[in-house]
Amino acid sequence: MENISVLGVFNLLPSGLHNSEIFKNEIENELYENGNLNAHEVLRTINITTKLLSEIVKSPRFKDTLFHEMSDKKEIYDGYTITQKYVNKYTYDNCEDSQYNSLVEKMEGLKNQIKQREKFLQAIPEDGTVNPETGEVINKAEQSSTLSFTVNFKKPKIKEEKEESNPLNL
Repeated sequence: MENISVLGVFNLLPSGLHNSEIFKNEIENELYENGNLNAHEVLRTINITTKLLSEIVKSPRFKDTLFHEMSDKKEIYDGYTITQKYVNKYTYDNCEDSQYNSLVEKMEGLKNQIKQREKFLQAIPEDGTVNPETGEVINKAEQSSTLSFTVNFKKPKIKEEKEESNPLNL
């Protein structure tokens, strides 16, 4: 691997919508036309890059740094805008409201009934079935499939060093 700094790699990434479209087109060209990239390598790189950038953006330290960089709740930069907003989240665990708890319990029961009914609808024969109580003809649930891929990274094995190999703990 070439000796390139993190800042150098970061600056190679697209910084705007137009640049990102060009970047995407160049990757596709190298993948489909020139054959210089393998699809599995593209998937791996996109997966790991998305994961690491997402972790950075979600970190409290990043949010705090960005907050201090902004002088207003909305900052307009060259080609993009960042807006601050607070997202409120409520928890109801400690409200001690029996009516609320009863509704949640009913909803959980309904969710379980729906799941059971969905399993039944999935298991119906292709030509359907008849409800003996109502005479209603019930059709099998339609199934559709899409092809997807997942990427799992092997965790690196950490070799335990013997104490005599590093007596100064350096």
